[in-house]
Amino acid sequence: MKYTLFLFISVCCLPVLVIAQSGVLDESFGIEGKVITGNTSVKSYVLYTALLQRDSKILVAGETAIPGIDRFGIIRYLSSGSIDSSFNKTGEVETIFDNYNYQTINSIALQPDDKIIAAGSGFIRDDSFPDRRNYNILLARYMPDGTPDSSFGINGKVITDFRLYEYGNAIALQPDGKIIVGGKTATSSLGIYDFLLVRYLADGTLDNSFGDGGKVITDLKDANNDIINTILIQPDDKIIAGGGSTFVGGPLIGQFAIIRYNQDGSPDQSFGEGGKVITDYSKDGDILNSLAFQKDGKIIAAGVSGIKYGKGENMALCRYKINGSLDSTFGDNGKVTAEFEEGNSAAMSVIVDANNKIVTGGGIGGSYSVPLNASDNFGICRFLSNGSPDSSFGTNGKAITDFGLNDRIQTLLLQPDGKIVAAGQSLNSHDGPFNFALARYNGDPVDNPLITRINTWIHNNVLGWYTANNSNVNYYSIQRSSNGSRFTEEKRIQAANAPALIQQAQSHQQQTVSYILSAAPAGNYYRIAAIKKDGSAVYSNTVWYKGNEDLVKISPNPVQDILYINGLNASAAYELLIMNTAGNLLQKKTAKGSKTYSINVSQLKPGIYHLQVNVAENTTTYQIIKE
Repeated sequence: MKYTLFLFISVCCLPVLVIAQSGVLDESFGIEGKVITGNTSVKSYVLYTALLQRDSKILVAGETAIPGIDRFGIIRYLSSGSIDSSFNKTGEVETIFDNYNYQTINSIALQPDDKIIAAGSGFIRDDSFPDRRNYNILLARYMPDGTPDSSFGINGKVITDFRLYEYGNAIALQPDGKIIVGGKTATSSLGIYDFLLVRYLADGTLDNSFGDGGKVITDLKDANNDIINTILIQPDDKIIAGGGSTFVGGPLIGQFAIIRYNQDGSPDQSFGEGGKVITDYSKDGDILNSLAFQKDGKIIAAGVSGIKYGKGENMALCRYKINGSLDSTFGDNGKVTAEFEEGNSAAMSVIVDANNKIVTGGGIGGSYSVPLNASDNFGICRFLSNGSPDSSFGTNGKAITDFGLNDRIQTLLLQPDGKIVAAGQSLNSHDGPFNFALARYNGDPVDNPLITRINTWIHNNVLGWYTANNSNVNYYSIQRSSNGSRFTEEKRIQAANAPALIQQAQSHQQQTVSYILSAAPAGNYYRIAAIKKDGSAVYSNTVWYKGNEDLVKISPNPVQDILYINGLNASAAYELLIMNTAGNLLQKKTAKGSKTYSINVSQLKPGIYHLQVNVAENTTTYQIIKE
């Protein structure tokens, strides 16, 4: 038997809007562009990392603590900046590793099946070591709703202990579902650390095919403190790890350090010298905190220069060619420094936007080496692709935001619409606890942003998604996975050659595409990759197809007046919620005793909405377009 899989692509044509200046706070986010979580006298929220989900929700993570107890802490926000109460029912998840102290998440990643992996560190008291502190890598994996994933490690947790010290600072996911964690390791308490990479299988067990029993330890220079702060995975699956190498036992002299590894963990000899690139940026103490790819494969590195004396610190960027050599066409022979009148500056994160502009963010006014400084503020710089300041952003290419005391950006996120989310932390008072702090800035308008969100259903092998436009898409790759991690391509559809049925309307255009499967594999995950003309990919969310029973079909979509929900189980009770894109509830209905239910949506304004269908413990969200 053969089956037909229909793919619906909708193009939204929005009215002409007044474009806000880039670098200005987006007042539709939180309160005047800012969100603060905490503001308590006893509980501290320290943010170290963040990511943007495919549905534009924002995950932030770090450490939540009360006196004597610290733990992994994650909060999820809606795109409006309000806390998402559907995440662990409160919007917040806290995880405690028994007997561990100073438990903190340093990096998070999102799997194709929307599971969340958090990587960090903590120490356990151990009388067998001289200083009685044994630091280990701590990992936790969560289901999309924030509950622990029992299929990962032991009750969703993994602890890795090789030597005396193992720190997990960065995480990256390979296309085959394997998990890479980078940080530093040492055999003694003398503070002489080496680069550490650890690779895990999808279930949390160590991957013995990587390095020595799943670990790779690299000593960059003798008597140096070497640390990985960031990891990238190249399209050819090679691993790029970046951080710093600092001389121990003398003046604070550090350098940018990058190593590229092959899939087996061996250094890639075609990169730099023996796989290593060491950049002496200022000769006064430098460290690399973040890496990003440009569309052409070049590597942007961002960090801090001049931290030898705790003053004269500046945001520092380098650009490297694919082979690891500095790109002399960028800034001053491959280097760019950003100086602020307010004092010191530190780059903690870097991103590259759709127009190949480079955005870096961190702290302004305080000191990187002395972080608890009342003068710190959020600071962002944007540069053109050649490294010169972008005068169209903020004030002379810079934007500064004051939350209170000791404000610092830890992570920058780029939304599909070009807006920039800065996630970091702030202090209540000099002796008070930290808060999670977020700000959103307007960016440059994005031509034809892709929104490849699977928003309808798979019913009789009908799969739907929407995208703003496919003019910059080369082809769509329909991909299937049996485990939600490793995907293979089922079918490739050239965007330019897809048969189209254009419906003329002010609010949308719709394109319909179909193809024949030789079989309809149930019990599998599906996703769609939009492969753009520049070779980059944008992935949809992942949906689970269990078979044809009890599957819901939404029609018509787009809708004018009456929305029909078909395929309900007449013996089950369904909760039907209609929300806007900010997550605000507009309608709530209960359906029971019928296979079909209808909702009058004629009163809604034209635009995009979400229909959430809740039944038993399952929740499915569909995107609908109101004409």
